[in-house]
Amino acid sequence: MHSQGEELEGHALDFFWAFDSGTCDHIADLVCATKSTVLLAGMPSVASTLAERGISSTLIERNPSMSSRHRRGTAITHDLRFPLTQHQLLDVRVIAFDSPWYPTDFCLWLDHLLLFAPNARDVFFSLWPSRTRPAAVDERDKIFSELQKYGRLTVVDSLLRYTLPAFELAAFAGSGSSGSRFGEPSPKNADLVHLSRTESVIPHPLPSVICGDHWLRFKLGKRQVAVRLRPDDAVPCLLPVYEDQEWTLRSVSRRDPARESVDLWLSNGRACRVSGSSHFVTAVVKLASQDVTLRLSELQAGAWRMLAELAEVPATEQPRDVWTHLD
Repeated sequence: MHSQGEELEGHALDFFWAFDSGTCDHIADLVCATKSTVLLAGMPSVASTLAERGISSTLIERNPSMSSRHRRGTAITHDLRFPLTQHQLLDVRVIAFDSPWYPTDFCLWLDHLLLFAPNARDVFFSLWPSRTRPAAVDERDKIFSELQKYGRLTVVDSLLRYTLPAFELAAFAGSGSSGSRFGEPSPKNADLVHLSRTESVIPHPLPSVICGDHWLRFKLGKRQVAVRLRPDDAVPCLLPVYEDQEWTLRSVSRRDPARESVDLWLSNGRACRVSGSSHFVTAVVKLASQDVTLRLSELQAGAWRMLAELAEVPATEQPRDVWTHLD
């Protein structure tokens, strides 16, 4: 990802697989060729490529640590599983987005984007390959069938290429698996779909009924940290997710049952269960406030030291960009 200053690790909870430089250039070429106002969603690396060319764009990104790095144009910090409340962007003619690879997320993103930019005529988006999971072929067929009411579809297989984030490299190493027969994990690829809108169909969004837990998120140096918000005042302690004492999450898939046990999750792939999570959360909030009058209790200070050690950063590092979300 093209970023300013220190390279910030992407987090698996944000489905942050960044495009490689060739893919960023290709998408930038496509949207520039339209000579139209551009709306990007989940594509901070493409926004950076456009900025390097002197071209402004509007970027929607739910993670404030990512949206705050947008330097040319407007950044909107928003979770596209929920409707946008800002005024519609009536001048936007091109939308490009990279949603999570799940049908419900995709449909919510598409509907909310089309309602936000109702005059968009060209929509470019990534779509997961047929081999992604057993249901992928059926999922794609349903999406294509639904989108035909909007206009013409063009699909280019495997055109989009992603770099491997730290959390996925760690998962491959921790599981002993590989995405390649040559012993190294393979970069992800996705299909590029172009929807050329020829029909003025108004989408009727699905209700945004999102189940899950709230997570406290923050930045710690180049690392991103997520703590599941579960009230627990026990003595703080970190516990491995797996019986073999492995501290790296072996899969980031929503289908992996081990994911439900994770209470503390780092962008470098390290994850664990937590006892006494209230002490960890309170320590983060106090330290992030930078209010010297808010001193950590002994239990809170101990929790913070454990968290910093797991994150492999000094305990003197300050948490920044604190926010919460539902997942």
